Amino acid sequence: MSQIILYTTPLCAWCDKTRAFLKEKKYHFIEIDVLEDRQAYDHVVQNTHQLSVPVCQIGEQWIVGFNPEAITRLHEHDKANPSTSPISASSSPHQVSTPKKKAKKKTAKREPLTKPSNPNAFRRW
Repeated sequence: MSQIILYTTPLCAWCDKTRAFLKEKKYHFIEIDVLEDRQAYDHVVQNTHQLSVPVCQIGEQWIVGFNPEAITRLHEHDKANPSTSPISASSSPHQVSTPKKKAKKKTAKREPLTKPSNPNAFRRW
């Protein structure tokens, strides 16, 4: 059975709700504060392409936001089928994603900002 990892921040109300849900269901989980662990923060952003918490990782599946239905579905599926690949919880309104490689974007080179020759150019009337 896959391990549940909960990525949180200290003052996040949705993180508190997710933690309470996992404790209520008696799911064993590890909690990681992304404000104190930069590697964990980078890992979450790399795999979800988002900067929000809470994030649950169950095996190779990622659930962004408080989504008890997706957590239960993935946990129960994983418990029943530990040797199969994870299922998709895409029927949920919240995001569930698998790790993806991000394509590099080509950006145009920008001109540096300079001061205007007229000092009143940006004055508001």
